[in-house]
Amino acid sequence: MYALISCFWWICDFGVYATIQIGRFQSGIIVFDGLILNYEKNKWTMSEIEKIAKQILAKGKGILAADESTGTMTKRLDSVKVGSNAKNRLLFRETLFSSASMKDCIGGVILYDETIKQVSQSKKNIPELISETGAVPGIKVDTGAKKLAASPEEKVTEGLDGLRERLVEYFNLGARFTKWRAVYNISD
Repeated sequence: MYALISCFWWICDFGVYATIQIGRFQSGIIVFDGLILNYEKNKWTMSEIEKIAKQILAKGKGILAADESTGTMTKRLDSVKVGSNAKNRLLFRETLFSSASMKDCIGGVILYDETIKQVSQSKKNIPELISETGAVPGIKVDTGAKKLAASPEEKVTEGLDGLRERLVEYFNLGARFTKWRAVYNISD
């Protein structure tokens, strides 16, 4: 049995709130022991946060991590001999977010900065396209893991500078939750 802590940041027009889930692994299944909320202002009610969380984690649904950087998308497209440009990356993502399985299988989609700002061929922005399937649009807000100074093995996640402004921008673009990646090396 191992302790597990995950953190989602919920964003709205009047504040940023953190939801921390504490759980454990039991027979290969994650069992959540509790939900702790920490928020700045008492304007966003638990029912609103709970509604988003329940929509993302509805029975039989999961989170689609579509937050590939331009570099990762280039590798994917290069592997099938398709040029990596904004138009082709949009076509790839639009095809993915328009698939029939989105309604049945996906409760939330984590987007990348480029993606959340794109507009589909049908003139809908990507978060709107995702929302129409019943999924909740989210956004990756860290700016990547970099080597930690004076440590050959450890990394540090960057992106706190300018985070507040990015959260406001992403909320206005349609994001309702965020992902922050942190890398931890666990030694023997």
